[in-house]
Amino acid sequence: MNTYTVIKAFNNYVIGDTITATADRGAKLIRQGLVSLTDNYDNEQIQLRWVNENLEIFNRLTGAVLLRITPTGVQGPLTIDIVGDVDGEVTGNLYGNVTTYMSNGEIGLNLLMAVLNGSAATCNMTLADGAEGQTITIKTVDATEVCTVTPDKFVNGTSISLAAAGDAATLMFDGSTGWHVLNLYGTAAVVV
Repeated sequence: MNTYTVIKAFNNYVIGDTITATADRGAKLIRQGLVSLTDNYDNEQIQLRWVNENLEIFNRLTGAVLLRITPTGVQGPLTIDIVGDVDGEVTGNLYGNVTTYMSNGEIGLNLLMAVLNGSAATCNMTLADGAEGQTITIKTVDATEVCTVTPDKFVNGTSISLAAAGDAATLMFDGSTGWHVLNLYGTAAVVV
């Protein structure tokens, strides 16, 4: 049982009342904007455990798994299996990989950083639409050839030119309009 403070009157409760409810019931009331969780939340209710080589954070009282990290998640990119939240319907992506590209192609959408090696004969890359709020940094490590990145949807122009070693651009996808330039480093430039 958790303790909640009423923030919008409902049933026989007025603003400021304190009520106790199960985690499931409290979560529903929070989603409806009727209560907020108070500071005396039972910290012992949430625990960390190993189950079948998975690291889990779970609710000790309800048995619900809140977060599961699989054994393969600690090798390379961290894979997190989000099992549920108050709705039991959480989905999401975790971006954190770094990949170096040696030739033309498409930049992977699971990356935190794409490193372009401009020593290749050509260095023309594309970038598909991402997920809302996703950011990616693209940088060059060699300046033999100018690297060009052309996003499918690009708010600021048609492409990004990375002509010198160490040039970089950080982009963010807004969910509908396209990729936005957050920062340009070195001589990186937007091609209009």
